[in-house]
Amino acid sequence: MTVYGDHGKRQGPCPLGVDILLYGTNFQTVMGGSRNNVADGPTESDAAPTGGVRIRRPTADDGAAVWRLIGRCPPLDSNSLYCNLLQCTDFADTSLLAERDGQLLAWVSAYRPPRAPDTLFVWQVAVDSAARGAGLGRRLVVRALTPASGGPVRFLKTTVTPANKASLAMFRRVAEDLGAPFDSHPHFDRIRHFGDTHDTELLLTIGPIVTVASAYWQPPDTMRAGVG
Repeated sequence: MTVYGDHGKRQGPCPLGVDILLYGTNFQTVMGGSRNNVADGPTESDAAPTGGVRIRRPTADDGAAVWRLIGRCPPLDSNSLYCNLLQCTDFADTSLLAERDGQLLAWVSAYRPPRAPDTLFVWQVAVDSAARGAGLGRRLVVRALTPASGGPVRFLKTTVTPANKASLAMFRRVAEDLGAPFDSHPHFDRIRHFGDTHDTELLLTIGPIVTVASAYWQPPDTMRAGVG
């Protein structure tokens, strides 16, 4: 996962503070490639308004807007529109978007690794320039810890390059919000895995998560009730 980057992330200093564009694993997405899954899609009652910002699960109808948001967030690498459509459908249960007056402000895509169903891997996070500086990216990440399906999430993982100080700081802050341990170690090596074309990716692990005790989080039933 990377701020302002993608999986083959080209990352430089992120000017966004805690609201960063992340791209996780090799899908160029926290934050380059993507996918998601939702059944019938959210209704008005599924959303949680917060200061005029509506947070909800994505649907296929959001794919193009997500693709355009990524394009407005250089140097975050864009994926194909088809990839973003997959994020908004096959991975919708573990992803979230934030909008105001119908305009997409922020996006978080994530998934449960098949071999670790108690883990949420944050794949991509993008925050529009108009919404940065208010912790919206971090808020979405924490809310994503209550996916629409599956059991409780005990670990949050993502990848980031060592130079991506903003992304590292944001996830350390998430760990503090959750009162959970934070670990970082090399995962994908610059030479062995990237053929000297990309910086080494660190695997960040937050957990075990005992309780989602954050001021930015609301339980799923509260989100569905539309309580901000």
